[in-house]
Parts: sequence; C-alpha cells; structure tokens
Amino acid sequence: MTVWEGEKKYQIALSLIEGVGDIVGKQLLVNLGSAKAVFFAKRKELERIHGIGPILVDAILSTDVLERAEQELKWIEKQGINHMFYGDKNYPNRLRQCEDAPLNLFYKGNINWEHDKFLSIVGTRKATSFGKLFTEKLVKELAPYNPIIVSGLAHGIDVAAHKAALKYGLKTIAVFAHGLDKVYPSAHATITKTIINQGCLLTDYKSKTKALPQHFVSRNRIVAGLS
Repeated sequence: MTVWEGEKKYQIALSLIEGVGDIVGKQLLVNLGSAKAVFFAKRKELERIHGIGPILVDAILSTDVLERAEQELKWIEKQGINHMFYGDKNYPNRLRQCEDAPLNLFYKGNINWEHDKFLSIVGTRKATSFGKLFTEKLVKELAPYNPIIVSGLAHGIDVAAHKAALKYGLKTIAVFAHGLDKVYPSAHATITKTIINQGCLLTDYKSKTKALPQHFVSRNRIVAGLS
C-alpha cells in the first residue's frame, strides 16, 4: 500500500472539508474512528453525530478534497516535511490537551515533542532596544534549564527570542501562520535555515495558504499550547 492509499491522505483531507474545523473534526474521529472512515460514512451515520447538521453532512458527502490532499502529501514528501495527525502517538501531548488543537501539523527540522520544558516567548513587533535586550537576557538566564523556545518568527520580540535561543545553544520552534512553502516576513528567510538545524519550523496550514491576519491569531493557540 502506498502512502496515497493510506490514512494520511484522509487525515489531511479532513481539515480541507468546508465547515470541518479542529473541534468538529475531533468529534467525527471520536464517533467514526478514523479520518478515512469519515469519507466512507453513510448519511445516517453522520446524521446521528451530535452537532453535525444537514449542511455539514452534505459538505462531507459531496466533498472533492482528496485530490488536493494527495497533492499536499506529494509536496511535503518532496520537501522533506514531516506530518503529524491529532491521533498519532508522536503528536505533542501538551498541545493535544487543547480543545482546538490542530488536526494536522507540518514541520521541518528535528524536535523531541515530549521534552520536559517548552517556553513560549512572544511580544510586540515594534520592539524597543530595551525589549530586545531583555528578551536575550531572559533566554540567557534560562539556558541552563535547557528549555525549547517557541515563538512566531514575527518582527520584534518574536525573532529576538529565536535569535537568543540560537545564540545560547537552545532548540527553538518557529510557528508559521501560513504554509511551509514561504517565509513571512521574508526578511527572516535566512534565520529559518538555522532554525531548521537547531529546532524546527511548524504550522498547521497547507502549502499555498496566504499569511492572512486571522491566521496569526489562530497560530497563537499552537504557540501557547506547546508550552
């Protein structure tokens, strides 16, 4: 069986169905057992699930997202990107406890997701010199405890946190608000290459996803949930 015929295609496709977000997706998994089962479910099975109304049932039964999911799988394989699904054993346990934990995570790099200390540091994009120095001082003083530093790669405090982690030999995770096919802001493209070697780039968005304002708000649940 190839990866295209297996469960991963359906796991990625599940979050592509219009109206199926992270919370509804988990409800479908609990009731039907797997992402693949959702796509083979009968109307009566879906209608029996609490909170799944007729509009969503129609969307699930008429969906044509499997081809898009196959394209994404081929792309992440070619790019050396790893994929984790909510039900996988290697899915971060801290994040799994969040009600709106992402169904799918995509990352490039190497991280022990069960490391005992994750520290999320975020802040203003228009950081003062004092703010940047304080961020570096904070990371430096915490470095002996070996935390993994999590942030959002934005201008200001976020990138200062990543730089400080790299400077003091700590692993760091940059959480994107878009797919891993681009870097936003583009000015931070160079540092991402170092982060991949000393941590990872992480997102729940598929490739070709634009960096829209609401995506930055949404990604914050990952930054917070990991720690």
